[in-house]
Formats: sequence, structure tokens, C-alpha cells
Amino acid sequence: MIATFGYATNPIGGENQDQERLIAEMAARMLAEAVDYLVAEGVPVEAAVVHDRAANSLLDVAVERGASLIVVGNHSEGILGAILGSVPHKLLHRSPVPVLVVPLPPASG
Repeated sequence: MIATFGYATNPIGGENQDQERLIAEMAARMLAEAVDYLVAEGVPVEAAVVHDRAANSLLDVAVERGASLIVVGNHSEGILGAILGSVPHKLLHRSPVPVLVVPLPPASG
């Protein structure tokens, strides 16, 4: 199993080095938590951080590693997701392998 975090910052807007650094730090923390959880459950896993849009990252890693399934979480993205397209929606339409979309629980405030 490969836990993957893909991200791309907006190239428009000038300097984005701080944004890049913060996202990379967040990716490392989130992946470490996911890997720790899965390892504790007895699931062998490795982590991959890919600097590309999320859907592209997941597809690239799936193809490179010969994945038989992509599992992705889904939460309501509202009007922005409807206009730009959500990651699960992009994966469902572009993936050469099956995609399992898992609804995420509502965020506690």
C-alpha cells in the first residue's frame, strides 16, 4: 500500500516558497499519521509526496507502482468542487484502475 499526498501551488501570485514549504510540512505530518495508523493495524505501507495536482499525483503513483485500486476520501466541496471538479470525480473518469471513494465523516468544529 502506498499513502500518497499530491499538491501543486498556484504559480500565479508571485513568490510562493513559504506556501510550498508549509504544504510540504503538512503533507509530511499527514502522511506520517496515516502510515503510523496503518502500520499499527498491521498494514504494510510506504509514503509518497508528489509535487503535482492531487488527481495527477494519485494516477501517476498508481501507474508507476502497478496499483490494483485507488482509495480516496471524499467530502462535500460545495460550489467550488462543482465548478473545478473534485479529485474523486477526476479519478473516476481518468483512472485505468478501479477507484473506491470513501465518504469522510463531517469535521468536528
